[in-house]
Amino acid sequence: MRGKMIVSMAVLLMLLTGCGQVAGEVNQHANAAVKINYDSVEREIAERHESESVTFDWIEKGYSGIFAPTNDRLGETFEEITEREGEPIETGYYEGGVYLQFERVTFFINPETQRSVAIALQIEEEALTEKELKKALGTPDISEMNQMDGYWMFSYDLDDYELMFEAKSKDDVIEFVWLREVL
Repeated sequence: MRGKMIVSMAVLLMLLTGCGQVAGEVNQHANAAVKINYDSVEREIAERHESESVTFDWIEKGYSGIFAPTNDRLGETFEEITEREGEPIETGYYEGGVYLQFERVTFFINPETQRSVAIALQIEEEALTEKELKKALGTPDISEMNQMDGYWMFSYDLDDYELMFEAKSKDDVIEFVWLREVL
């Protein structure tokens, strides 16, 4: 009787130990699946953020007069812009030309040609710094205080165009990005 009891206890012990191992393996697999899912979600979030931030694509498109963050092209007429964007929130004059301000973007029109010669976008929410800008686009051709506007500018020469970023000071977050035709 004592032998049966020992055998029964041994079998019970093996069953409990085996269940614990199975449960442990199930937990390991479940944890691994959760980690894989978490990693893929984290990667997807990073990719989405990357697509919204500054990339070298901004330079490449800029050489063709295309403002990468909005995919708008310099040289468009007032009618082409308003047909696509709708009615501007505000219009006025800036440095001898007309500006059309929309919710996200502002276009500047040359009064002689009636075509856009600059596009500006507020990007302060991106919290872009000089260091991140240089990492994405390389060293700017010009990095200096623009005394006329009172902003520090980081400028990239793109032959017929200029891609310019503006911050209150060299060490502040960049507030605006411009693509403008070099006249």
